Amino acid sequence: MLKPSFVKFMILLVSGVILTVLTLVMGALPMRLARRTYGRSLFWLGHGAVAIALYSAQLAPFALAFALMAILVGSYAELEGHAGTVFTSGLLAIAMATGVGAATLAIWLHQTKADLTGLLKTQVNEWVAQMVVVNPQVTVNVDTLVQQTPSVALVMLTLALAASLIWERRGYVWFRLPQPERMAMSLSNFRVPDVFVWITMAAILGAFLQHGRPLWEIVSLNALNALVVIYFLQGLAVVASFFRTIRLSPLWQGFWYIMIAFQLFLLVALLGFADFWMEFRTRLAKKTTEIKKSI
Repeated sequence: MLKPSFVKFMILLVSGVILTVLTLVMGALPMRLARRTYGRSLFWLGHGAVAIALYSAQLAPFALAFALMAILVGSYAELEGHAGTVFTSGLLAIAMATGVGAATLAIWLHQTKADLTGLLKTQVNEWVAQMVVVNPQVTVNVDTLVQQTPSVALVMLTLALAASLIWERRGYVWFRLPQPERMAMSLSNFRVPDVFVWITMAAILGAFLQHGRPLWEIVSLNALNALVVIYFLQGLAVVASFFRTIRLSPLWQGFWYIMIAFQLFLLVALLGFADFWMEFRTRLAKKTTEIKKSI
């Protein structure tokens, strides 16, 4: 398969920058397409050059965000097919991006002697002030939000990687790129390892049980935030399998996915959590087989 022109690669790079700045999460999609279409060397060289250019232009936060997204997508591509499952590959890729981000932040704090907590509180206060203007009835505990900043970073990385994998097939159409002969592993089979059920229960107890240990509460709450998101992805895989089983039209699928994203997030996460016991996709597959045999 011939690779598209270098111009297309530049379009993907620019799209990655714009989407990272505007949405953060969707910036991983053009990066995924670039890595799959143009290979390892050009991906790392191109995205490394863009990150350096952003930093040189005094846009350090955007440079860091872009670099972390590139590390996330690039690491996943290196691990894909070697780490076993989508979950394992994704977990390792997120760990690598998180590690680089944490190390970079630690070096910056050491050099500047900045007060990270104070900076976070300032940013969160500005965000809360904007929310109050829109909805005066909103009440937000700034200290609680600041304490959950680590899980926010993990959630953003998780959603970015998920978005790049979910929208990959359509991305080739949008950017008019040839699809690889070997597509990525199907996300409809995405499953969180069973042990995470017990980790989730421990996080719930740690976050909400009155045990008088503030540090444990903060750690548990951050862990719970991340766990809710990964169980949401498992629940989304269950929903996608159900839609495929009943042959729901793309229009109605789009409607329900929008409803899920904005109204039914926690319900779908609960569905993914319950899948540990109920095994919905196995039941759906068995039901489909029975129907085909009866016809």
